[in-house]
Amino acid sequence: MDDYSKITLIPKVPKKIIEAVNRNELVVFIGSGVSQIIGCKSWKQLAASLIERCYSTPNKNKTGNCINFKEKESLEVETNYKKVITICKHILCEINDLEHVFYEVFNKALEADSEKAKHLDIYSEIHRLRGINITTNADVHFDGKFADPNSIIIELSGFANVSLDRNKLFKIHGCRNYRNSLVFTVPEYIQRYNDANMIGFLKKVFSGEYTVLFLGYGLSEFELLDFLITKNQEKESKELRHFTLLPFFSGEENLLSFEQSYYNPMGIKVIGYEKNEKGFNQLYEVLKDWNKDINNISNYTYDTLIELEKIATEGFNAAKVRDVTEKIKNSPAEYNRFFEVLKTADDQLLWLEPLKKAGCFDPRNNPKPIEEINQKGYFTVPKWHAMGHLESIAEKNYSNPSESITESLIEIINNIIAYTDENDERVENYHTDYFIIKIIFLLPTEKISDAYFDFIQTALNSNWNNLMVSLAIHKVALPTLIKQKEKKLLQKLLNVILGFKQKKNDFVPLLDVFWLRNALKDYKKGIFDIAEKAVYDISIEKMKKMLICGDSYFFNSVTIGELDDKFRVGFPGEYQRLLISLVRDYLKTASNETLAVEIKYLLEQNHAIFKKIALFTIDQHYERFNGMFWEWFATNPSPIGIEGELYDLIKNNSKHFDQAQIETIIAWIEDYGNSYLDNQHIEDTANRIQKFYESYEEAYKINKEDAKLFAARIKKQWISALLLTKNAQVQKLYKEWNAINPEPVSHPKNGFGTDYTYKNEDQNVFKLSSKTSVEIVSILKENKYKIDRYSTFNSGLPQELKENVVANPDKYIDDIFSFLEVEPVYQNAILWGLNESFKQKKALNWSAIYHYMHELINSNQFWEVDYQNQDYDYRSLIISQICDLIIESSKTDDHPFSVVLLSLAEQILLTMLDKNKLWPERSAGSIGYGAKGKIYKALIAYSFKNLRLKNIEGVSRWTLPVKEVFSSALNKDDESSFEYYVIVGGDIVNLYNLDKPWVTENINQIFCIANDDYWHTAFKNFLYSSPIIRPIYELLKKHKHYQKALDFNFDDEQAIRSLVNHISISYLEGVGDLNDPDSLINKLINQGDELKILSLIDFFGSQRHNVSDKIITRIKPLWESVYARINKDFSTNASLKALTVSWLPLVEVIDDDIFEWLKMAFESLNNSCPFDYIEDLLKHADSTPDKVGDLYLCMLKNDFYPILYKEKIISLLRKLLVSSAKEKAKEISNMYLNKGHFFTKEIIEEAKNLPH
Repeated sequence: MDDYSKITLIPKVPKKIIEAVNRNELVVFIGSGVSQIIGCKSWKQLAASLIERCYSTPNKNKTGNCINFKEKESLEVETNYKKVITICKHILCEINDLEHVFYEVFNKALEADSEKAKHLDIYSEIHRLRGINITTNADVHFDGKFADPNSIIIELSGFANVSLDRNKLFKIHGCRNYRNSLVFTVPEYIQRYNDANMIGFLKKVFSGEYTVLFLGYGLSEFELLDFLITKNQEKESKELRHFTLLPFFSGEENLLSFEQSYYNPMGIKVIGYEKNEKGFNQLYEVLKDWNKDINNISNYTYDTLIELEKIATEGFNAAKVRDVTEKIKNSPAEYNRFFEVLKTADDQLLWLEPLKKAGCFDPRNNPKPIEEINQKGYFTVPKWHAMGHLESIAEKNYSNPSESITESLIEIINNIIAYTDENDERVENYHTDYFIIKIIFLLPTEKISDAYFDFIQTALNSNWNNLMVSLAIHKVALPTLIKQKEKKLLQKLLNVILGFKQKKNDFVPLLDVFWLRNALKDYKKGIFDIAEKAVYDISIEKMKKMLICGDSYFFNSVTIGELDDKFRVGFPGEYQRLLISLVRDYLKTASNETLAVEIKYLLEQNHAIFKKIALFTIDQHYERFNGMFWEWFATNPSPIGIEGELYDLIKNNSKHFDQAQIETIIAWIEDYGNSYLDNQHIEDTANRIQKFYESYEEAYKINKEDAKLFAARIKKQWISALLLTKNAQVQKLYKEWNAINPEPVSHPKNGFGTDYTYKNEDQNVFKLSSKTSVEIVSILKENKYKIDRYSTFNSGLPQELKENVVANPDKYIDDIFSFLEVEPVYQNAILWGLNESFKQKKALNWSAIYHYMHELINSNQFWEVDYQNQDYDYRSLIISQICDLIIESSKTDDHPFSVVLLSLAEQILLTMLDKNKLWPERSAGSIGYGAKGKIYKALIAYSFKNLRLKNIEGVSRWTLPVKEVFSSALNKDDESSFEYYVIVGGDIVNLYNLDKPWVTENINQIFCIANDDYWHTAFKNFLYSSPIIRPIYELLKKHKHYQKALDFNFDDEQAIRSLVNHISISYLEGVGDLNDPDSLINKLINQGDELKILSLIDFFGSQRHNVSDKIITRIKPLWESVYARINKDFSTNASLKALTVSWLPLVEVIDDDIFEWLKMAFESLNNSCPFDYIEDLLKHADSTPDKVGDLYLCMLKNDFYPILYKEKIISLLRKLLVSSAKEKAKEISNMYLNKGHFFTKEIIEEAKNLPH
């Protein structure tokens, strides 16, 4: 038996009410207190208003007002408000013939407050109780919940032998709209309740078959309730089968018990709810919660869905229409399921008009995007399932048109399109828009108005995803108009879908670019055949509009590329390229007359893109339009932006040129090439590039020489287009310009040749692979390589050299000492090539390489060059390559390596460290390192190679010189010291393995406790690079470095995550006690830092697939601590709470504590959670089914319904169904059904077949 002796905010819904819902035996009696919640006046307030109106209104004889002051005061002290109302009605209506005044006040009292009605929609909640509704209220606020006006019973005759039906509303005291039906006075009460029809009706209600819930009745209505029940109850019963909800303040349990003793004799159980915060309005919250429980626990939803499915599939039955519309009107689940099934029914056309009249397609039903509860800023867009039914009807009507159905469809979609909400905004639901567009183009084409194209443009401009709308256009709109050869409509549609919207500096097509590309691919021929030149005109208009708006970037040569059929997909400018392709392809098929007009038009436009298209087109039809080309060419055009098309046109048609035309082109080439020799141009360029040189004068001088070379190259490039003519003058000029600049030239299709650019040399121009080492040295010495604006140290000859070394390292190693005298850029290339060769597992002569490196770094020349003001520091580059060779060769013992070379390696490294005085400066917290860092790194690698080959044992296993280098650097403070701390921090474990005493003794210098910058650099690299080993952890912990790290403000997330991982791993290893306030794990948690808590959760969550005994033992106390911290500092952080669900696999049993912690996680889950928590719950379903069921319910009751793993969900529910959690399995299944997810229906069916 439920205990209702306590007052709570939300009392539990009585089981008898749920059982009554299941049996269709719940009656809901609705009193005036319900309407007061939405702003209607109480009986007391109505009585006061009537007294005031009687006092202020002149009587019919104009001798005074209807009542005097004494009479007013006398009436005001009366507490029987119905008596007062009866007297006032008598005064106004019968004595003074002022009936209109009485009803004016009366009707005003029954008006609701619009805001309250919206936010406290209690009548919707009452309707969802699915009871038989009886009201003593005269207002009409409940009436709108009933689809058929005839289902509202008011007149006494309507109560004769009437069936108690959920789809009816019984108004036993009449309705404001029918004055003769209203019951106010005692005689009216006596007359009403002595009427045989009413007596029969009430006897049926209180016969004992039904459970009655009284809502909105207070003590003032006690006499009414007493009269209703005692007069009509068949026999005396002490069973409390009826219920009433009454408000109390918390702590008024004594008053509650008094009320219960007062109502019990009538068979009414009083259930109290707390009114501290919301007063009587709390009733709305109670009913809302009760509805959820009733829907989730009762069989109503399942039974109704089965009934609706049966009605939808068995054939249209007019007698069932009212029943269907009542069931689906205020229930989204039933509404959606009915339409989902109906769209497959054979006779669905017959349902259209009745459902339309019932308001099933009212645009107010179109669902708005819903913000996720636990993911603020993220929305889901629900489907309006009625639209699928309308689409199915439209398809049938398309095949076999009916004028009446067409008009109905048009009326429905027009209403949806035109609808705006209370904020005058359209409902942006892309699912609905998708169906509307499909329906539009299934209408007879003469019915497709311009307004529909405006709607399509609006839908494509939506702030939400327009993929669905784009899909509808691709799948239905375009093919339909093409099939029906609707030229005008197709042109209107193209004008919309080829349009764009501007986003900052970008232009985005209205139609999603993927679907636009596919539409043009699939329907281009049909579009051209039907829309004809309009496609071209629309595309040109959109291009010009973009250019006016400033979009020249997406129309330049580099972005657009060539105008052939190999258009690039998915790159910036694809939309613009698609427009150009439409223009291009239309011109390919246009008539000669049209082509002549359009080519002339395009050549006259200012922007190069139009000339580009014109030249491409002339190239295709040169014989017909060569005159237009030569007329245009006579204007001495600039090639900028049209290089590729102009070059191709000249080359492809040069065999048709006469001598005069060839000479015209030659003159143009010379004029264009010579423009780069203009002194002003040279000066401007020198100013731009002088940073590459020591002075402006040097830049000017070199640039002037380069300009000659470049001009010759430009001329050679363009005249190469005429070589097929075999013209003597052409060949002579080509040879002349080639002699000045012999570098190969390429096609100018991507804008090359319009200005200085990188040389892009043929990488094998020197053919080193066919040369001997002596010849190669000679080539290298002859070609003084200079880094300038055209090249890098990894291009041209250095690049060819490096690749040749990789291909044939032995050729270079055999004569390697001959390369000591070549420029550093080439030495770097050789060493780089050797590094790459070794990485490719090629056998190398390490003795020769090491001796070469030794000779190289011991030469004075190597150290004398000053690289400070140069673009590349070859010395540092070479040092890095040498270090890499030593590091790589030290990693393995698989290759021949003598002990002698070890000494040489040490000498090389120590020499480089000693002699280089200028190192690049690094900043605090750096994680990268340069040449100096490479030397330290190589020294460590060499030391391990040394101890392996020499089998060195003991505690200090590196050479004294190396140890001295690392020791002396500890006390230095210079600009290059950061590189040292990068290495010692990152390689601390290796250093510990080389010399434990040294690391132990110098730990506070390695991690420089006295200098935050050095400490930051070392510790950050330790966190990034070193594996965690217990001795190092203990050493750093002992000297409080981890404590410092916890307090330190690291500048990146990864360092913090690594720190947390270190502490977490140590905790798992038994280091750190949560009961010790000084333990690192405790300090980490108690800092209350969100990122650290998140990192801690992530770390342990990552162990979910590798659960060890250590984790099982240590996880619970940690979880308890984390749970407490989250509740204290992050109570509103749903994402953080949700992530703790990842710890579920780390426990063997969900005990009471863990259950409480998991509740927090499951209450906060959302779609972004990456873990398979359904699988995790499945593993615990056998051992703790009730807890698993409760956790699942926590998730659903917070409005998160996972549907991704439906098979696993069904498996989980089946396990719960045959366990002690059977009712929870049914509740979960019902909740899914009520949310519109019908896959759990089979669980309800299985539950019905289980033995009780």
